[in-house]
Amino acid sequence: MLFAYGSLPTTPQALVPPLLLREIVYTSFKRVNGTVFVPGYSLNSYVDAFRKVGRAISNTLIIPGISLVVIVFFAALIAYITVRRRNAFIGVADSISMVPYMIPGSVVGITLLIAFSKPPILLSSTMLIMIIGLVLRRLPYTIRSSVAVLSLGSSFNHARNPHRDFSAHIQSLWVRFPAALLRKRERAVVGS
Repeated sequence: MLFAYGSLPTTPQALVPPLLLREIVYTSFKRVNGTVFVPGYSLNSYVDAFRKVGRAISNTLIIPGISLVVIVFFAALIAYITVRRRNAFIGVADSISMVPYMIPGSVVGITLLIAFSKPPILLSSTMLIMIIGLVLRRLPYTIRSSVAVLSLGSSFNHARNPHRDFSAHIQSLWVRFPAALLRKRERAVVGS
């Protein structure tokens, strides 16, 4: 195992990325004269970066931020409906939601540009088309993980017994909860 949270790296290769990141952060605060480092530290590198490409930096934060809000909203809604309501329509909708996962990102991008490059819906060269593309690419992953979390929540409900006092039977909960998860996993493996 290369990393465990809260522990040190266990292989020499695992030390390389943190050292490189440390060097990048350190040199970003060094004073420069043209392209040569000079003694001292300053924030001039950051001031220059925001002056030259400030719009790109703000777009880099705004587009994913808006996309994240949209993705979380739709993924939570679709996952909730998928887990709580089971019927043929929901199964088809769940399968269709995974289509962008199977299509390469470049194909999705080109398709969006072709579809929205002419009136009445002209979105090419706008931030909105980039947000739509990012949402389409990342939504399937978030739906799957949200369905897993909501399914886990139902396993919690099956593991506990509402007619007993929780504090008196904590030991039995430690046995029943993993057992419920294992039974659910066993049914999923056997069923596939």
